[in-house]
Amino acid sequence: MLFLAVFCGFLAENQREHYIEKQREKKFARRLLSDLREDSAFYQRRLKNLEEAGKKQGSLVKIMTGPVKATDYEVVSAFMPLLHLYDVQVTTATYDQMKASGSLRYIHNDELTTALQKYYEILLPRATRQREGAQIYFIELIAPYVAKHFKVQDMETIGDSLINRNQVILSRSPESDQELINLTGIYSDSQQQLIPLLKPAVKKAQELIELIKKEYHLK
Repeated sequence: MLFLAVFCGFLAENQREHYIEKQREKKFARRLLSDLREDSAFYQRRLKNLEEAGKKQGSLVKIMTGPVKATDYEVVSAFMPLLHLYDVQVTTATYDQMKASGSLRYIHNDELTTALQKYYEILLPRATRQREGAQIYFIELIAPYVAKHFKVQDMETIGDSLINRNQVILSRSPESDQELINLTGIYSDSQQQLIPLLKPAVKKAQELIELIKKEYHLK
């Protein structure tokens, strides 16, 4: 009788642990689903931002290479919208917590686990590295040019607007104009390289959303 009681207690404890693990698994699944939905919405906005930024770079080049020399105001107005760094604002907190605590073991679907690892450990780091490279370029090359040739007191950088129309580009010359075209062109290219990195990420995020919804019967 004692053995039977101990054995039944063991089974009950196993059942309790199994139930707790299933509850934790579903809790993490809900959090991952929330994170991925936020990521997916972010990607849509960021891809749109990047496409618009590419067009703005084209507008600057057109203004500066036209048959009539552009005024300082026209150059500064076209340049202002390019003073942005398009970062990768994704949410990795849930996955990072699961990985650090060993909670990935709660996910028993191998396809889902593999997809999560590809998304969080391969696709996102690639996009983040590209963004960091663009940031370094901006800090080391774009910012010094601005400090040398522009009057920042006449610029409202946050709102892409100018405080007055009497813009003056300091020490402007054909050489400095070409330097600006070169700098912004290379910077724009580095930003545009985020697009082919973000598109696979958004596709994988959407696949993960469907996998999690199906696996855990979530909406």
